[in-house]
Amino acid sequence: MKILGIIALIIIGPYVLATIGGIIWGIIEEFTKKE
Repeated sequence: MKILGIIALIIIGPYVLATIGGIIWGIIEEFTKKE
């Protein structure tokens, strides 16, 4: 089970980081547009 968990983190990890990064980038863009 631990091996499957590690594999899942390797596969899903980048997508999670990309999603979080996209949300943060969107918030930053909203603030820059207001200015």
